[in-house]
Amino acid sequence: MIRIVLADDHPVVRIGVRNMLAAEEGFEVVGEASDGDEAITQTLELEPDILLLDLLMPRLPGIEAMRAIMNGSPRVKIILLTSTISAQQIVEALQLGARGIVLKDALTDHLQMAIRTVMAGDYWIVGKRVVNLLSVLHDLMQQAELPQRKTFGLTARELEVVGCIVEG
Repeated sequence: MIRIVLADDHPVVRIGVRNMLAAEEGFEVVGEASDGDEAITQTLELEPDILLLDLLMPRLPGIEAMRAIMNGSPRVKIILLTSTISAQQIVEALQLGARGIVLKDALTDHLQMAIRTVMAGDYWIVGKRVVNLLSVLHDLMQQAELPQRKTFGLTARELEVVGCIVEG
């Protein structure tokens, strides 16, 4: 059995992930947390194999909780759950010891495979098994160095239309 602590501030996400994992053989959710402080406590007390950790949580963000957990229990393998993540955040999370990153909109497709991949000793980064972490880190660091264009919440097409309007 793969023992899992689930840390997410949204109860609906926790319930959904717990039910999804309960439906599969080999997974056991042994603890849950609704903020970063609880995630630290649950992980250090229960010593799970995997911590599913939301990146954005109240009281203590996931990255900060991850720092504390890796100092107190470096054996746990952490998979970050997030809606969005930048290349810079991925690099930081991997440098701190994260073993996986799963986007919330792909939970049903990727979570179980991500957990099994991480337990097998590889990394899972946004939808892919990663064996050569150095290559991926190199690519991510190059992406993180590129200045990101401000979109103001507009799609690429909307930005194009605004550009045409400005040009006349």
